[in-house]
Amino acid sequence: MIAAFPGCRNWTNYNRSPAAACAPSARCSPRTIRRKRIDFLSAYAECGNVSQACRLSMTSRSTHYHRLQNDGAYRLAFVSAHEEAQDRLLEEARRRAMGWKEPIVHQGKVVGYVERHSDRLLILLLQFYMPEKFGRPKRR
Repeated sequence: MIAAFPGCRNWTNYNRSPAAACAPSARCSPRTIRRKRIDFLSAYAECGNVSQACRLSMTSRSTHYHRLQNDGAYRLAFVSAHEEAQDRLLEEARRRAMGWKEPIVHQGKVVGYVERHSDRLLILLLQFYMPEKFGRPKRR
């Protein structure tokens, strides 16, 4: 399943003893447990959502939270996956703020492109990264 989540890199060598991270009721082989941990972390780094990562990796939320609470190495790997998810989110926000080309389709064929961008997102990014010039974002 790792091939489905190519963005993972920092924690794919995570290789802690599986017994420490397995839920007490689970009956999985150490290899299966290790693979499921990596699958979950890969999915989380890709989507940034615990529920969706659980569905993609076929891991229960309770197993994930049990691992977070009881396995320090898993917790560190999860922090790394979380940082990667945040980086992906920031990358997408920058792409939308700076603009992208959207195809114009006519009768099933691409006939041109229109430039789209988000002024509001650009303003928020500028306020966050350069508050001395653009001020802090307003809280509602």
